[in-house]
Amino acid sequence: MPGLQQYLADHNESLPNFDDGIPEPAKLWFPLAVPLVSRFTVGSVRAVETVIKLRQYRCFESLASLRRYLSLRTRMILDQSTKPNGHRLSTRSQKAFSSVLDQANNTAQRYRRDRKAILELCGRGDWEQ
Repeated sequence: MPGLQQYLADHNESLPNFDDGIPEPAKLWFPLAVPLVSRFTVGSVRAVETVIKLRQYRCFESLASLRRYLSLRTRMILDQSTKPNGHRLSTRSQKAFSSVLDQANNTAQRYRRDRKAILELCGRGDWEQ
């Protein structure tokens, strides 16, 4: 990001030093790591827009996965209710139900996290519709 060195100097922080050959503990500076007030002065507009598009894509992907898991769960429930003798609530079927529900919950959490990141990046706007 073009203005990162000036931002770090103003806030008494320094860029990571890779002289020891270990880059893992270094902090990565993404546009979301910079406060909203100075985000466009520190980073380029293109970088911020790219991060926003990436998060929006991940939100759309999460919603599609969530629809798929909920549809699968609905079909499992309907199948169980149409054949009550063959599909009792055994440990195996309960595990299958809980597995699908866990995947749906994980996908919903990922969607909420990405949506929150978009709100922090660009605030409320037309993208919410």
